[in-house]
Amino acid sequence: MKIKIDAVRLDGGTQFRKVLNQETILEYKEAMEEGANFPNIAVRHDGSNYWLIDGFHRYHAMKLLNFREIEADVKSGTREDAVLDALGANSDHGIPLTNSEKRIKVEVALSLDGLQQKSNYEIAKLCRVSQHFVSTVRNPATKQRLDENRAKSAAKKASEHSVNSGKKTTDPISNKSDNLPKSDNTPSDEEMMALELAEEKDREIMNTLLDSDDKLKDAYKEIKRLNLLNARYEVRIEGLMNERNAAAKMVTKLQKALDKLQGK
Repeated sequence: MKIKIDAVRLDGGTQFRKVLNQETILEYKEAMEEGANFPNIAVRHDGSNYWLIDGFHRYHAMKLLNFREIEADVKSGTREDAVLDALGANSDHGIPLTNSEKRIKVEVALSLDGLQQKSNYEIAKLCRVSQHFVSTVRNPATKQRLDENRAKSAAKKASEHSVNSGKKTTDPISNKSDNLPKSDNTPSDEEMMALELAEEKDREIMNTLLDSDDKLKDAYKEIKRLNLLNARYEVRIEGLMNERNAAAKMVTKLQKALDKLQGK
């Protein structure tokens, strides 16, 4: 439906970008002047105010064109409803949010009444970010440990590179052997951190099930999600196998053509 552009409120805490991209606004403006169609903006109407949820760049482009009315997808609701809707905006269209902007979004979600006790999985689903990302925002110590492990790993690699570059070898055979991957089954710091985070996710899911009033229903819901995830992996694996078989056939065909050219 069409609503007056001046009736749209931008100050409801629904914008998680640090700054709007002025180049994008001008690009949208030029495209609109040339007749391009854009998706409607999304708003919540509380009876008197239209709180903008999604479409800030489009809104400002239309403002530059002196639009008096604007096409909008309107749903009834409060400003708080608009904030909840905005948490999932800009995830599959428009300019992707930066990590710092995603962090702002997650921090806002964790500050809202009724969301503080939600699991990392639920917050991640709401904000459309990874569960690991929510974990690093909610538990800064987790992020700090990961950053420290990355720094240690980078320093270790730099040290090894420095030592190896200072070696002088005259035997080409031994030189090649130095470049072979070394057998080491000891998990790296990154792998240990990944295992720790995976265990944390499993604990969250179990705690959610145990705290639930309807444990059986939530268990079935989690099984359904895992089955869907497994089905996606199976489809992907099948696709990769098909690609492998096609590549093998191509190699065989090229080898036969090469043999023919060489007179074999």
